[in-house]
Order: sequence, then C-alpha cells, then structure tokens
Amino acid sequence: MSGAEGLALPLLIGGATLTVASGVTSFAGGMAQADQAKSQIDAEKLAAREKAVALREQLKSTLATQTAMYGARGVALDGTPMTIANASFAQTDSDLLTNKTNLGMTLAGLRSSRDQARIGAWSGLFSPIANAGLMAGSIGTKPSPTPASTPKMAYTYSGID
Repeated sequence: MSGAEGLALPLLIGGATLTVASGVTSFAGGMAQADQAKSQIDAEKLAAREKAVALREQLKSTLATQTAMYGARGVALDGTPMTIANASFAQTDSDLLTNKTNLGMTLAGLRSSRDQARIGAWSGLFSPIANAGLMAGSIGTKPSPTPASTPKMAYTYSGID
C-alpha cells in the first residue's frame, strides 16, 4: 500500500462513519415525524368524538327547550312541533355524518403522512449505510477501466447477405 492509499483508508473510514451517522440521524428524524403524525391521528379522533358528543348534547338541549316551550303554551307535541323536532334530528344526523366524513379524510391524510415519514426514515437509514458499504468495499481495489483503455471488438463479416 502506497502512502496515498495509506492516507485514503482513514479518510474513507471517517467518511463512511459520518455517512452512517447521517443515516441514523435521518432515521430518527423520520420516525419522530411518524410519531408526530400518530399523535395527530389520536388527537383528531378525540376531537371528532368530542364534537359528536357536543352535537348530541346540543340536540338534547334543543329538543328539551322546544318541548318546554310547547308544553308551557299548551301546544300538543304532534304536527308542527314534531316536524320541527324531526328537522332537528335530521340536522344533527347530517352534522354527525359530515363530522365522520371529515374525520375519515383527515385521518387518511395523516396516515399517509405517517407512512411516508416511515418510508423516508428507513430510506434515510439504509441509503447512507449502503453508500458507506460501497465506499468501504472500494478500499484497495483498482479503478475500472476507462472506455479509452477498453479493447475494441473487431467487426467480423459473417458472409450472410
């Protein structure tokens, strides 16, 4: 091993070590992003549950108020009052369905972000490690022949026309 090759070995090992360290850092960052997306998923689910409970409580309150108002005025709870109550039920059902649909779309986006972060983390880990392995594997090898030093193939005539 010549002096230049002797000097290249520690530099190559140092470069490979830094490359692997960079991959580990990238992996940790990607997994942290995935964990953050998971936390957001949990928070969105909780917020959706709380909103559904609030909508149901609002419906109960509205119906109780309507019933009390009609009762105080001596109005029977059929006909128009029932129509109003049914409209309140229908609106709450619509709000709950919208809430559920929005939650599904939000969760799909967050799950996609989480999955992409995980893919990026693993890619960020293995790509530098592979590069470090390639760098380490090239220690002491001769460079590949350049096209100028590659022997040229002679064209041979087969005699078939």
